[in-house]
Amino acid sequence: MARPAKRSTEMAAATIRTILAQATAAQLRTRLNVAADLLGRQFRRSDGAAGRCRTEAS
Repeated sequence: MARPAKRSTEMAAATIRTILAQATAAQLRTRLNVAADLLGRQFRRSDGAAGRCRTEAS
């Protein structure tokens, strides 16, 4: 997984906690896709890592 800049670590950690807090696998996949799209737009270097996470979660 790509490492966020120090100023973005809390946001990244909160995003990951939100993803993992989903009640079902379907909700987790949905939230993961939304978060990966968001992070991919904000942090271009994380886009490849987000895509790999999506593949592994499916």
